[in-house]
Amino acid sequence: IGNSYNMAPAVSPDGGRIAMISNKSGNFDIYIISSKDGSIIKKVISGERSSEYEEMHILKPGISWSPDGAMIAFSAKSGKSDALFIYNLKTSKVVKHRFDLEGVFRPSWAPNGNIIAFIGNNGYSSDVYTFDLDSQVLSNKTNDMFSDDQVSWSNDGKTLYFVSDRQDGLLEIEYIDSFQTDIFTLDVLSNEINRITNTDFNEQFPIHSKDIESGNEYI
Repeated sequence: IGNSYNMAPAVSPDGGRIAMISNKSGNFDIYIISSKDGSIIKKVISGERSSEYEEMHILKPGISWSPDGAMIAFSAKSGKSDALFIYNLKTSKVVKHRFDLEGVFRPSWAPNGNIIAFIGNNGYSSDVYTFDLDSQVLSNKTNDMFSDDQVSWSNDGKTLYFVSDRQDGLLEIEYIDSFQTDIFTLDVLSNEINRITNTDFNEQFPIHSKDIESGNEYI
């Protein structure tokens, strides 16, 4: 949006809109823009003007669309702690969900339902969490002392992808943070975790995609 600091673009399910964070106004706000020409459709959240949206997490940003494109999910520091927000684009209604967590980052909406995955920090470690909007059940899916980040969904909603510094065969009591991350999968039903990469590099932002013509799937 012009000469602004723009981040965390998220394309709507129909491909016609992009939700993003921008400091076009001087503060970090959330805008909906056209994916065709970049024109502003609507500013949906005015951030950093009150304690409700005190900080928009520009270091760990994330916006995610509901499968029907009617709502977006985002997180922000709100008063005493972080919160998960659901914004209805049709009614402009905002619903806030506060958990017993210090940090809530990078929400990712399941492609086939009302479950949102995110990275939660309890003050000691960062884990992969899911929150069911229908049942209001919060689940810690990894629940260990390793550092997890950048969670996303498989296309069928059965698997979560994330990066972590966890190491095979390493007990938690032996754990020393090496800051080297690989990609892992997590089965949503069983919570089984499997390593996808094992390199000396820092893998980041895993995304599941499928080639329409060949049918091949990629991460």
